[in-house]
Amino acid sequence: MSTTVDLGNSPYSLDTLQKCIGATNCDVYDTAHGAMIRFVPGMEPGSQDYQERFANGTAPLSKTIRPFSPPANRQVQGIHSIVTFGDNSINYGTINPSDAVHHLYDTCHEGSCDTTPYSVDTQDIGHYGQNSFPRGRTLSLHANGQYDGWDERNTFVDCIVAAFSHQQVWKKFSWLSHGPDKTQVDSGDLWMGRQSNFIDISRWDDNHGLHGFMNVRVELDSNESNWCPGVMASATAIASALDPIFGIFFGVLTMACTK
Repeated sequence: MSTTVDLGNSPYSLDTLQKCIGATNCDVYDTAHGAMIRFVPGMEPGSQDYQERFANGTAPLSKTIRPFSPPANRQVQGIHSIVTFGDNSINYGTINPSDAVHHLYDTCHEGSCDTTPYSVDTQDIGHYGQNSFPRGRTLSLHANGQYDGWDERNTFVDCIVAAFSHQQVWKKFSWLSHGPDKTQVDSGDLWMGRQSNFIDISRWDDNHGLHGFMNVRVELDSNESNWCPGVMASATAIASALDPIFGIFFGVLTMACTK
């Protein structure tokens, strides 16, 4: 880890950053959006180091059994995973936040995610003077991740989608628009949802370090801070909902928030 990295400026929870610092195969590095994690170059999935490090734990996941059911020789004992929600929420407009992050399937591939931002269409309400009306908007999603193969990709994405289905906040907003003669009136309602602007899932073990991770940062506008108290109030419910589906692969699941 570079000594210039500011750990106080990161979308990750402190627990995740400390896990990375303590792992020999994980690196904390600085970006324009704060400190992030990655595999040490040469130790990522697919490398000789990764294969040797996890020699008894890299058997391919089942392509036919969902949820994940590991083969008998896949050692997953001691696995601990952290789900981190960002503390800022954004207005996702009319699209369900889970549907937005489901597009991780389009940008995350066999062993890693394409970090090029991708766009997802939504709608919100534009206000112009006394008039307001629905307008098209574009969410910008920034994905990042490193993991071992297509099946792990699927499991990470599925877990992120499932986690984002919890703790959404939906509100109905009304719009009203007058015609040029001031007599014609159009009006209606839009339901719009809020959710965190960041989610990460990282998978660890105490003996060997980082096994894999995936995250996505979402941008639009109307950022609101202090999102995490609500997430933490529902943390037990969220973790309990995820565990029966993903518990074998992700092991002990911990909910966390950006510092």
